[in-house]
Amino acid sequence: MKPQARAVQLAQRFSRAAAQYQDRAWAQRQMALPLLASLPPSAAGVVDLGCGPGSLLPELANRYPQAQIVNLDLSWSMLMQGRRHSKASSAWLCANLQQLPLASASQELLVSNLALQWCQDWPAFLQQAARVLKPSGRLHFTTLLPASLAQWRWAWQLPESHFLPLMSLADYQQAAAATGWRMRQQQRIFRFHYPNFRALAQAINGVGAGLTSAQPLSLAAWRQAERRYQCLAEPQGLPLSYSWALLELQRP
Repeated sequence: MKPQARAVQLAQRFSRAAAQYQDRAWAQRQMALPLLASLPPSAAGVVDLGCGPGSLLPELANRYPQAQIVNLDLSWSMLMQGRRHSKASSAWLCANLQQLPLASASQELLVSNLALQWCQDWPAFLQQAARVLKPSGRLHFTTLLPASLAQWRWAWQLPESHFLPLMSLADYQQAAAATGWRMRQQQRIFRFHYPNFRALAQAINGVGAGLTSAQPLSLAAWRQAERRYQCLAEPQGLPLSYSWALLELQRP
């Protein structure tokens, strides 16, 4: 798929999820907590990349009260949700992460929670990030690694083309090293439980991260996946695991 067509597809996917995103993004908010704890104490210019409906904005505005904060996302519907409910003063910008419409050397901090795994061209994104950051500016982000959603993938038993391809930690490290970024990382497994398959599927699809199939799957396929998933049930409910990484990069 051509990059422009994929960008349109992603925007449509997340636009469909916009209205219910905040209600179903509890896991995403939990995985954002270490990211927020990692941020530097001060920054004059801050951009939340792939901001969705602005989930990080209250904390960013509280931490950096004098900063100009930009919320950037590919989905206009997500941005509209954020603008409608936000009380903090900030800018909202609809743009592609690989073509940042920001002035060169204009920002001190780029932040992103579980969005950069959607970038098709990671080196191109790093070039854009280096361009918009001031010297020694920082990029802090969380991402998902290939072992994520292992239970979901097993239950469906579909070709990998039906799921989002994920980069390994080594891929991120090599790309950062090749372009001169200094990098630190944390890695862990987040594990959540859901009362039933419907709630679990809503949590995944409701944040735009479901199957990437071009055509909807049949009801029979959904029922078969549900039966398989029930085999994984634990006393707390149906498990879902995310292989998560926090990367802290400093511009060369």
